[in-house]
Amino acid sequence: MKLNVRDLIILAVLLLGVGHALYVYNDLPELIPVHFDISGNPDIYAALPNGAFLGLIIAFAIAVIMRLVMTHPSASDVKGYLHNILVVIVAMVTALNIVILEYARGTEIVPARFAWLVMGVLLIAVSNPMGKLPINRYAGVRLTTTVEDPEVWQRTNRFAGWIGVLIGLGMVVAYFAPIELPVVALLICILVFGLAVGVYALRLSKQFKSGSSA
Repeated sequence: MKLNVRDLIILAVLLLGVGHALYVYNDLPELIPVHFDISGNPDIYAALPNGAFLGLIIAFAIAVIMRLVMTHPSASDVKGYLHNILVVIVAMVTALNIVILEYARGTEIVPARFAWLVMGVLLIAVSNPMGKLPINRYAGVRLTTTVEDPEVWQRTNRFAGWIGVLIGLGMVVAYFAPIELPVVALLICILVFGLAVGVYALRLSKQFKSGSSA
């Protein structure tokens, strides 16, 4: 498996995260928050040193698994898409690890609020190219109604791309807005995205079937 520019970017991001963790390590408490409840309060902690590097370990594991998936011939049509998404995922998880460590050492920052920016950027990155994806096993809106009909697949993924970008932009704007951001609202945004795409695919499939049977 040869390394390319995107792999080098991933390694550089991970090294940046490791460098930050080492830099702040002596300022960290014995327990690092690694999970936050729906109100944005930490509810699960990990002891040093595991807590300081947990996010980076997760990002590295995701990178290894996805790179192995991309070597399979069945992923050749969407390899570039998956690789771009991997860069964004690693960058966002690394950034979240940095934010959590800064929170743990007493910096005035709210990790739960930062989740809005992470999910917004990730949703935009995932959604933007979806309208151009071919039918495949790994990416796109993979429903029974979409994979069985190329037209339904294309139109559903195009719709998912547009609405995903709009909701993602809304999340990014919300992160910078001077308003209170409950985590439950973020979950609702993600749920709305999934429901909207699912309903659209179902209605489109029924429309095509009724048209073909007429």
